[in-house]
Amino acid sequence: MEASTPIAARFVDGQPKLNRWKIMRQIPATSVESDAFSKDLKRRGFSFVGSTVVYAHMQAVGMDYSGKIQIAAIGRGPENAALARKLGAKVYIDSQETSPAEELQKLGGAQVIVATAPSSKAMSTLIDGLGPNGKLMVIGATFDPIEVTPMQLISGSRGIQSWAAGAPAESEDTLNFAELTGVRPRIETYPLERAEEAYARMMSGKAQFRVVLTM
Repeated sequence: MEASTPIAARFVDGQPKLNRWKIMRQIPATSVESDAFSKDLKRRGFSFVGSTVVYAHMQAVGMDYSGKIQIAAIGRGPENAALARKLGAKVYIDSQETSPAEELQKLGGAQVIVATAPSSKAMSTLIDGLGPNGKLMVIGATFDPIEVTPMQLISGSRGIQSWAAGAPAESEDTLNFAELTGVRPRIETYPLERAEEAYARMMSGKAQFRVVLTM
């Protein structure tokens, strides 16, 4: 539970909670613990912290495990596999060696695919990896069109949705929440005088995290 401070960990008595769900529809949207955590955050002045949001956070940082959920990471090259698993992925799919959509279907189809890479071509190849009622959540910004046929969406009741940064107040809430719960970013830092090198690494696609210049 590296991502949580004692303030957060006390809602699960300092130990990750392991659930034993047998089928996906048994997995709830909230829990008794997330209800209590949410109320505590609201008491501290946070606004965008409903129990469902908090429950998602608890699962993401390892406070609560839902046994039926599998997290698969998709990357380019085998060198990213160890990091992906360290960050919580149970399965790593190397897009240079295999078809991510086919591999996702072997796992039963993805309920949600979070597309962070700024590549419309890569996003387009993931559509067929969605399971029934699956959703492609577009985070990576690019100006090229995502290519998808109506039948790809209709056949599995699939959908595509995007998400941009929220209002300033929500960004402030996010920073305060991160400070309170001990969440820290993973970034690659370069001194300002190495800006050209940092830019080249970012454009090469080899940067594992956001590239940040320091002064």
